[in-house]
Parts: sequence; C-alpha cells; structure tokens
Amino acid sequence: MPILQIRLHNISLENADSVIKGLSSSVASIVGKPESYVMVSLLDGLKGCFGGTTDPYAYVTLENIGNIPSEKKEQLANAVSSALGLSASRQFMRFMNFERSDLVFNM
Repeated sequence: MPILQIRLHNISLENADSVIKGLSSSVASIVGKPESYVMVSLLDGLKGCFGGTTDPYAYVTLENIGNIPSEKKEQLANAVSSALGLSASRQFMRFMNFERSDLVFNM
C-alpha cells in the first residue's frame, strides 16, 4: 500500500485535484501495485524556509510495504518533481519501508 504525502511550502496548487490523481496513477505504475491501494495526500500553502529562502519547496514522503529499488525511487522523484513543477533542488523525498504486518486495512 503506497502512501505518498506531499507538503508544499510557500505555494498553493490551483490544479491540486489533477496533480493528486496523476501522481496516484504514476505511483501505481512505477511501484507495480494496483492504484486501488495507493493513497496520495497533499498539504499545500504551508509556510516555511529552506536554504535561507522562502522560495517554494516540497518535502515528500513515500511509505510502502517492502523495499523500492533505487531505479524506481529515481522514477518516482522525477514524477513528483514534474507534477509539482518544482526544481529537483527544491524538494526532498524520503522513502520509508514497512512490513505487511505493520498495517491493518479493511478490518
């Protein structure tokens, strides 16, 4: 169950719904899991400072059952960067893996 969480600072997206839906499809395709199990969460308009400036930036987390290979991580980072329209130098993406036993779904 991939869970993509995006925190956008100093910027709001007018096309948030289409960005979220597009990233849902991209994550499913790249990770190789059904989109019906993908979650995407977007928090935009947050205030923050990164690198001494208030230029727009993103902090992104992808949680997934099992490990994601390095080449897939690069594809995911590129998909997020492209969807958000931010320079790769203004975003960080953290990958977190967990075991199936750590998640309860559809109880």
